[in-house]
Amino acid sequence: VVDVVKHLVPLVERLDVDAANLLAAHRTQPGHKMSANKPATTRYDDAEKAHKEAIEIFRKLVRTNPEAYYPDMALIQHNLAMLYTETLRFGEAEKAFQDSLEIHRKLVRTNPEAYEPVMANTLNELAILYFNTKRHTDAKKTYQESLEIYRKLTKVNPTVYEPGFAVTLTNLGNLYNHTNRHSEAEMAYLEALKIRRKADPKVYEPDVAILLNNLAVLFSDTQRYIEAVKAYQESLGIYRKLVQANLAAFKPLFVKTLNNTIQLYQKTGYLEESVKLTRELKLLNSDKAGSAPDMRHKPWPP
Repeated sequence: VVDVVKHLVPLVERLDVDAANLLAAHRTQPGHKMSANKPATTRYDDAEKAHKEAIEIFRKLVRTNPEAYYPDMALIQHNLAMLYTETLRFGEAEKAFQDSLEIHRKLVRTNPEAYEPVMANTLNELAILYFNTKRHTDAKKTYQESLEIYRKLTKVNPTVYEPGFAVTLTNLGNLYNHTNRHSEAEMAYLEALKIRRKADPKVYEPDVAILLNNLAVLFSDTQRYIEAVKAYQESLGIYRKLVQANLAAFKPLFVKTLNNTIQLYQKTGYLEESVKLTRELKLLNSDKAGSAPDMRHKPWPP
């Protein structure tokens, strides 16, 4: 065992430098669709090789001391699954996620406080994979299992676990909305929004803006136009502040929400408001100074 551990130390250092940084840079965001183009880079190959080598070492170690080495093995399986997800190898990603979950289910039996948070996160990531590969029933079941854990955790420590809880609620809301289960989508979005509104706006205001846009789309799809416009307007108000601070980061979502609101105004006959927002959009897209135009509008409807 000593010889194996000696070999493991430089390998883990390689994982930290090569694989962890790679995954952090390219990690698929919750609820977002994956690129159709498979990335072609030797760094992915190196990261995969390092993960697989580490897993084989841990398989030997857990035979002698599972309590000590199972947590690290589960983490490496999770990270390997994320790598496979990023490179569109979904079957291998699912297996790696399941292997990680199998270990975590064992660990949770003896120490739920330590391992349930990690298990909830892995379940969320697996559910994202199911959603993006159109396995909606599996995605729903997996999101719900993750949420069941988060609900328990937030009762004990809401500050630590409510952010992850809100992410998974948002993802489940996206799934429900995608499958035309609008009532359930609305409940999930509103619960996530309630959590985000309580949190530090410096950190979570972008998430509030995204949720408001998602709700507005839902309201528009269900002909609740007044509620849709109010949600869009609040989202736009947040984005106007955010782009003043960081145009590059928030311009794409701001543009998307502007376009959604313009389309709704046109659909409902509020052409004057549509023209105002179209003017703002053109000014935003032509802006060369690195800051966003400061344009504000009266609330609608009056």
